[in-house]
This record gives sequence, structure tokens and C-alpha cells, in this order.
Amino acid sequence: MLSHDLREEGELPFTHVLIDEAQDISVPELLLLGDKFGARPNGLFFAGDIGQRIFRAPFPWSAAKVEVRGRSRSLKVNYRTSHQIRVGSQSLLPETLVEADGSEESRVGVTSVFEGPKPELLAFSSCDEELLKLAEWIKALLSAGVGENEIAMLARTKEVLAEYATAFENTNPGINFLSMHDSKGTEFQAVAVVALDHHILPDEGRLLAARDEAQFDEVMSTERHLLYVAATRARDYLMMSGVTPVSEFFYDLISE
Repeated sequence: MLSHDLREEGELPFTHVLIDEAQDISVPELLLLGDKFGARPNGLFFAGDIGQRIFRAPFPWSAAKVEVRGRSRSLKVNYRTSHQIRVGSQSLLPETLVEADGSEESRVGVTSVFEGPKPELLAFSSCDEELLKLAEWIKALLSAGVGENEIAMLARTKEVLAEYATAFENTNPGINFLSMHDSKGTEFQAVAVVALDHHILPDEGRLLAARDEAQFDEVMSTERHLLYVAATRARDYLMMSGVTPVSEFFYDLISE
């Protein structure tokens, strides 16, 4: 509604716009920006990562007067995550991602500027076993000098996350507990992505709501990207775990 109202206004009180997290821009927002700044030289600057796209709008940017084909470039140096975490997380995505307008982004050739320990990928027979391992993992991190505020625990939904937060609220009150969606844009030295169970990720409710095969595939894609976002919140240490049977995405990570 706001984007529509702004399009009806005259000139906006600025002449140039920089859009971060551009991969998740909505159609109304894109139409507004294209209408107001699309024809202005250097009026728009977009920065984003298609791999982190979790709200997909199958809408060609050129239809909104925003033409990026032949005017974009990919950055190939990763300063945020270790080589080991980047490589493991990257296995969740195809080597080439395609936009709605047909433009492609190759994920090949990206490098990290530092090394780190391999991510821990663990499947358990019960939630109690998973919680016990998480407690051991956190204790080891604290002994290594990692502060509680630099540790995060992520889960697919806030409801599931609340169960895990309750288990650690007395022993480790400084840890960050976030849903995968809320973790977007954050960064921590150590991250545990928990409850990667088959009925939790991908989200069953979203899959059941899909009306056709195309929507089903779209849900699967965005859920996969969401796990990629969660994994890449970690800088140095990453643990990913679930209770058997685990998410089908888990096996993509193990294969790496």
C-alpha cells in the first residue's frame, strides 16, 4: 500500500537509492523504484546475494523499468565465513542460480579469506541426545574463549526454537536464539542450526499449501535457501543437527 501511494506522489525527497538485500525486494517496491529512478543515470544501486533469497517474486525486473542485464557483476571474495563453512553451505545450492528475467549468477570461483574447523553435521535418535550434545558443544566453545553473546542457536520456527531456548535459559542465558528468518543479516562466531528434522524443514504447512507442482518446487527452493542463510550466519564454528529421520536437505550437506 505504501509503495502504491508513493508512486502516486510527485518527486521523492532523494535522487539516488542504494538497495541492500536486493534479492528479496518485493514487486511493489521494485515498481516504485523503477518508476521513480529507473531512467535516471546511476539512480539505482542494488546489492544482494541470490543464494540468500528467501522471499521469491517471479517477476522480471525489466518489466519494472529496472534493467540489470549486462550491468551487474558478482563479487567472488567472502570475508564473513570460513572456507570450510562456505564450502559446506554452498553444497545446498546449484552452481548457477537463474533470475526471473533469465539472468544467471554463477556460484563458482568464490573464495574465503580465512580457514576454520569443519562444520559438525550430526543426526540423533532423540531430542534429548541432541540437547546433550549442544550443551557439550557450547561448553567447549566457552572454554575456547568464545563469548555467549557470540553464540547463536537457530531453528526453522519460533515455536520449535522456544523449546530449545527453555533448555538453556538457566545455564547459558547470554546465547542468542533466533528463527532462521530472523537471523537474516546477522553474524555470529558460532552457530548451531538445530531441529533439522524431516517434518520441520522443509516446512510441511507451506508444502501442503502449494497448489501445483510449480509452487511446490518454489517452496522447496526457498526452504533450501533459508537453510543456506542459517548456515552462513556462522563465522568460525557451525553445528547442524536434527533427530532421525532428518531433513532431506541434511544429506546434501553430508555429501560435501
